[in-house]
This record gives sequence, structure tokens and C-alpha cells, in this order.
Amino acid sequence: FVLKSLGSNYWVQLKAGAVDKAEELGIDLEVLAPSSDNATEDQIRMLEDQVVSGVDLVLVAPSNSGAQVATFDKVVDAGIPLICVDTNAKGYDKKTSFIGSSNEEVGKKAGEYLTENVKDKSGAVILLRGQLGDETADTRSKGCTDALKAAGFSNIVEQPANNDRNTAMGVMENMLQSNDNIVAVYATNDEMALGAARALQAANDKDTVVVGTNADVDALTSIVEGTGVTASVRQDPYTMGYKALENAVKYLDGEKVEDIAIECELVTADNCAEIIERNEEYLNK
Repeated sequence: FVLKSLGSNYWVQLKAGAVDKAEELGIDLEVLAPSSDNATEDQIRMLEDQVVSGVDLVLVAPSNSGAQVATFDKVVDAGIPLICVDTNAKGYDKKTSFIGSSNEEVGKKAGEYLTENVKDKSGAVILLRGQLGDETADTRSKGCTDALKAAGFSNIVEQPANNDRNTAMGVMENMLQSNDNIVAVYATNDEMALGAARALQAANDKDTVVVGTNADVDALTSIVEGTGVTASVRQDPYTMGYKALENAVKYLDGEKVEDIAIECELVTADNCAEIIERNEEYLNK
């Protein structure tokens, strides 16, 4: 199982679900991850190593599926089934299945929350996204943008911040200098939402609504304490990892498998405590 990284609580939960299911089924599972979500070349090398090792099946959360098609081909052409998890490789029809949320729906939930909680439709909405070419960022951004435009928002500024908190803080600082009426921020992961919140706090801006994605520990803490992040869209990574392993084993046993959709939910101050408790339960299994 080649993840994007293990640098956030989201990926740690996803790994925990996969490991628990593998242990339950008696499967020999190795989990690998590069140092960051953006380390596409490192992830490519990890996938190529699996071809040499001759594993039975590969699960992957692609960091940049558009740049990894040739690598996917190497895996599949070696007779190794390939299952995508969390991030789909749309248009790549040689994969066995996809387990994950609709990232467009994730972005849509964020956009709808913003339309309900931001009254000034003339203000700027800043979309902080992962690296260009990252399908997850592309589809989340599209879902949010479509929801905002449908509600009458027109000043939508999309900026890559590479899924990194410090990068997002710097981008947000620049946005604050060039826009005098920022009303909201949507970030395609929580690290960027936290970076944006830090920049807004430094500017003494307490009114801008900040929505992130993944419901990571630090974001949940920020929501509870009211320190910048207003909401986050959660995908249930533990269940995603658990179901991914379940699907993989079914395929290896000769069963027909299909894509599995993982529901997403909006986390706000109203239900945050419940989500924190659920996350701790998953990680303490």
C-alpha cells in the first residue's frame, strides 16, 4: 500500500484501517509513503520497486495520477492488480477499482457551507489547493467553485499552496496584501487551512470563514477552540483503508469487485467533539 505520505493524521488513520483489516484477514501488508504529499518521484520509485519485488497486489493513493500513468502501466503489465485509494486515477481503465470519497462532493460540501455562512457575495473567496496536476485538488476545487458560482459568488481566487501549512501561510499573507475584502477561504486539505488561519490571525482578521478538508487533529482543535478554522470536510479515512484492504483480498480470491464510495461529512463546532472521540477510537484500536 503506497500512500501519499504519513505526515498528517488523515493518512495515519487510513493506514490504521488498512493494517487492522490486514491483521484480521491474515494478510502480509507493507505500507510505504514518501516524505510529503508532493513527492511524486519518490512515490513512483516506490511503485517501481513493488514490480521488482513481485508483490501480489498494489494499492496506491496517487500523488499526481496524470504524471504516473507510465508507472501504473509498469505495475499492471507485470500482472499486478492496481487499486486506487483516496485519489482516483480517472481515465485510467486498467485499475481494478477505486475506494474513496467523491472529491467533487467534498468540495461541494465546503462550498455550500460557505454560501450559507458568508453573506457578502462580492467579497473574495480564496481557494488554496494542492499542487497543479493533483486530481484530488482539481476535483475538490471544482466542487467548491461550482457551488460558490451557483450561489452568486464571482470573485474566486485559486492559488496552489502544495498541501503545506507554511506555504499556505505565505500565500495567504500575499492574498491579504492584494485583496482588501477577503470573506472566506477554502483549502483542499487542513494543513493549508491552518496556514491560512495563522496568517489571518496575524492580521487580526477574526471574520473570514476558513474551511479545510480531512478533519485532522490540529484542525479539529482549531474548530473547538475557535482559533481560525471554522469547519472541515471529513471523509472517514479509517473506513477507507479498511474497505480498501477488504476489496483487495476479495479480488485476490477471485471475486468481482467494484468501486466503493466513502461518505463525507461536514465537521463544525456542533459535532467536533464527537468526531474527535471517533478518531481517537480508531487510532487506539
